[in-house]
Amino acid sequence: MSYHLFTFLEILSVYDLLQNFDIISKLPEEVALIIFKMLDENSLVVASQVSQRWNDIIMSNRKLKATLKSSIKRIKKNKENSTISVPKTTFSKKRKRQPTDNGTQKNKKRNLRF
Repeated sequence: MSYHLFTFLEILSVYDLLQNFDIISKLPEEVALIIFKMLDENSLVVASQVSQRWNDIIMSNRKLKATLKSSIKRIKKNKENSTISVPKTTFSKKRKRQPTDNGTQKNKKRNLRF
């Protein structure tokens, strides 16, 4: 039992070290900019959200700033377009069932397409 606990504590300490290890912030800003310039648009958006320091470095470069802003705008637009729109009539008040040929009402499954 103590072996597992000791291993677990070791894992926690390594994890804690990794959480506080920010090599980009320790680099000169020029070197960090070179690294950020190599990122694709989605990775640049993620990098800008890692820390205030990373965001400041990215926003200090005119081209990266423009790329970041257009990427965020594109992501927001894609999110808006990906929402499912369901016509109001689909889930509105109960409709009266249509009588069948013999005058009785028949339960029909509704196929909803999204």
